[in-house]
Amino acid sequence: MDICTTFSPETLECDWGLDIDSDSSAPLDLTSDTSLRTAILLSLFTDRRANDDDSLPDDTDDRRGWWGDSLPPATAATGWQTGSRLWLLSRAKQTDETARRARDYAEEALVWLTDSGAADAVTVETAWLPASTTSARSSVLTLKVTVDRPSGVPATYDLLWSLV
Repeated sequence: MDICTTFSPETLECDWGLDIDSDSSAPLDLTSDTSLRTAILLSLFTDRRANDDDSLPDDTDDRRGWWGDSLPPATAATGWQTGSRLWLLSRAKQTDETARRARDYAEEALVWLTDSGAADAVTVETAWLPASTTSARSSVLTLKVTVDRPSGVPATYDLLWSLV
């Protein structure tokens, strides 16, 4: 069980979910989540360290990444790194190639779901959504993540990701 992380397609931001008192509208507690939504959001929208051969979008030498991945036990046993390399596309043109790379980066970030047995299969589909259909200033990339759970019940998560 995780603290529920919610995603707002209007603002393209994540936040923790709150249980709200229906009488006073005051927050009572953090919402918990037993689905994979929070794990998927954190896997996709946490910056994974860039590979040595990745071209960085901001002309710096900042390869980013989660600090915990630099500790030897973090990746030694599993080879997993936290997060995704989607951030590398922050200055990319809105092309089919960029959408393909985003799909590849998302699949890479979610491979731990199948490796750990939390899912039998994970598929990612990407498509450009015009700005006129969102509150974003420019087109956004839709990420449709489908997770086939061992229970046999697939779950689909539709997410928007802005390059700007």
